[in-house]
Amino acid sequence: MLIIKLAPVWACFFLFFLLARVAAVRRHILPDWRLSWVFAFLLTGAFCVCAAELASAFNSLDRPALASIWIALDVGLATLLWRKFRRETTDQLLEVRQWGAKFLGCDRVTRWLYGLGLAFALVLGVISLRAPQFVWDCKTYHVPRMLNWIQDKNLRHFPTSDIRRVAYDPGAEIASTTLYLLDGSDRPINLVSWFSVLTAAILASFLTELLMESEPLRKKAAVAGAFAFVLVLTIPEGLIQAISTENDFVAAAWNLTLACLTVLFLRDNENWFYSVGIGLSLALGICTKATTLISAAPFLTVAFIVLAWRRRPRAAFALAGILAVTVMLLNAPWFLRNDTAFGRFLGPESISKINVNSSFTPDRCVANIFRNLSFYTATPSPALTSSLNNVLRTLIHFTGQTPEDPSAVVPYHEHQFTLHFLMPGRADPGSGDGIGNIQAWLILCAAVFLWRLPLRNALGYCAFCGVAGFCLSCSYLRWHPWLFRLHITYFVLALPVVAVALAVTAHRTIIAGIAVICLINAILILSFNDQAPAYALNRKLSHEELLFGSSQELSKPCVALSEDIIRRGCTNVLLKTDAYRFDYGLWVCLWDRGYHGTIQEFMVENETDSLRRWQYNRRTAMVFLGIRPPSDLTSMDIDGISQPLLQVSYNSHGTLSALFPARNSDHWWRLGGSNNSASIMLDLSDAKGIGPDKPVNVEFSCQVIDDDGRALSNNILRLISANGKGDFDLAAGLADARTTITNAALETQALLLKPLAPQEYPAYLAKVQASWKWAH
Repeated sequence: MLIIKLAPVWACFFLFFLLARVAAVRRHILPDWRLSWVFAFLLTGAFCVCAAELASAFNSLDRPALASIWIALDVGLATLLWRKFRRETTDQLLEVRQWGAKFLGCDRVTRWLYGLGLAFALVLGVISLRAPQFVWDCKTYHVPRMLNWIQDKNLRHFPTSDIRRVAYDPGAEIASTTLYLLDGSDRPINLVSWFSVLTAAILASFLTELLMESEPLRKKAAVAGAFAFVLVLTIPEGLIQAISTENDFVAAAWNLTLACLTVLFLRDNENWFYSVGIGLSLALGICTKATTLISAAPFLTVAFIVLAWRRRPRAAFALAGILAVTVMLLNAPWFLRNDTAFGRFLGPESISKINVNSSFTPDRCVANIFRNLSFYTATPSPALTSSLNNVLRTLIHFTGQTPEDPSAVVPYHEHQFTLHFLMPGRADPGSGDGIGNIQAWLILCAAVFLWRLPLRNALGYCAFCGVAGFCLSCSYLRWHPWLFRLHITYFVLALPVVAVALAVTAHRTIIAGIAVICLINAILILSFNDQAPAYALNRKLSHEELLFGSSQELSKPCVALSEDIIRRGCTNVLLKTDAYRFDYGLWVCLWDRGYHGTIQEFMVENETDSLRRWQYNRRTAMVFLGIRPPSDLTSMDIDGISQPLLQVSYNSHGTLSALFPARNSDHWWRLGGSNNSASIMLDLSDAKGIGPDKPVNVEFSCQVIDDDGRALSNNILRLISANGKGDFDLAAGLADARTTITNAALETQALLLKPLAPQEYPAYLAKVQASWKWAH
């Protein structure tokens, strides 16, 4: 069923691939099928952005509109291929046998490497379809921004406490939104990253062989290409990307297409296919991640220098024009939204101010490069890891800088936590680290062997530009613990060069052994990494429960809150969240239970507050996640009449609460889950000096009521605290408990011992009161 629902997209990719094969037959591009795959990838990505922008312009970003646009393109491409290129198309369909014969003609090591790599890629694809969104960034901004677009039926900016949802470039999320709408669920949204990983691996094998076309190297080109294929698939930092909605590998794939097509363009300056491909690569890269401007800069700068050296002004001006046109066509709508919301085409100044270094003196830049290299010192040996860390610390000190320089670290603060520079500890396979980043060590080895090879060619061009881009990125951006994700682009750009250097130097048996070790390392990471644990798929949890990942404590409260919102007939949810909080689960819980109203953020305290469009009425629920409702918010003015608000809390600390229009202002605690339970945290901070030597006697009372506020009398309430438990017959009315505590926080769990009748569900704790006095 999924294949059928996504047919408009994969059929478009296949038709673009056939069109590229026709161009290959007519000698417009190289005949290698992998290059045709790249052009199909570029054209499908570009059309995906254009289709979404077209639907958004008419506030029709929904399944009927997108399906119609994609099907219309499919019909147009099929008609073009049938009427204009019937013979070439048929020949290319029959050429599959020749590709198979060519593969079987390779040596055994090459066939095994491609086979193992393809099998591993398919495993990643299966996991990406089944795995929920475990990665924190996916749950906090990648997917929620998609849900806002789907709800609003457009790509416009919206008010949000997490400014990343509107500040960061949207390319990968637009593609995931397309798949979400076509399928009607979040099941296929990880496929965008997975397909980008597969495409990057295919293109890496092609580029590797392209770099080995000279006669001395050609004999080992096939095994080197297979080696690069496996290396890209098993990049440790990229494994989580492949099975999530993070966009770093998508950007890496666009950067690799740009590098590859630039190499081809420098060989054939008059080929407009390659120049348009370069333009699309740059445009899609910027549309996915703005850091593409850094990674692509060396490749394009050197390309223009080469064209000037060769005295090819026409080719240089043509390429510059194509770059400008394609970048503006694909990115202009997003740039204009940024300008409207933030006054800057590239997004809010606050984001760049946080992430960009304050100065770029040579000593600071070199020190930042060493800080970034510290991500890859982790090994299974604590002694070796410590030695490598000490070497980097010494190198940083040689620059005149200190490793812990706070001005070189992203100024991230949350509650009592402040971000500081840290060196990694040893790699623990049981914690999802594998045995470290093997690819980083291979790059170091290749750097030693590379000098034995001629470098005044495409190989030297790729090596120099990749290193230059990495150095620019390290110098420009401040360090933070998650910066290694941006390095995926530079790994993808470097690994074809690594494959060339090692394939020429080492025996093919050693190459095969290294590839197998990389595969084993990747399996270890996937099996034990808590960001995307493979074992989670075997847990007896629903898809809805799995998506909460490490935030399982929010699962039952969000379900209870969703039930209350729908039961009370609310059609508008106003959401107030602390920054970086997980509201994706609430969206899913509401939508899974048939909620068709709107969900909007309010009380926003950043630049997006100017975009607010929310209104309050008698069918509005105000939800507070990660933050307590203001104590003075007990009523709202509606049409000149003061409307009392009922506060309902869904977790012990009250940091998941809702305010509903009600007859009277009050504070209830929801009893949820199969055992109708709730946890209440009472703060006795006014009991100064409380402790083991100065205990406090606490009297706690509450009443159990139904949704209409009527007391329940035919049940038994059990109250559990650290000092014991007690059962209370509700026929007596209030449950009154006493206990003695020695700390300022009293957590009490309440649960009903009898199941609720349908007419009594749900139940709440009301009239919750606690008083205290000194025990002595």
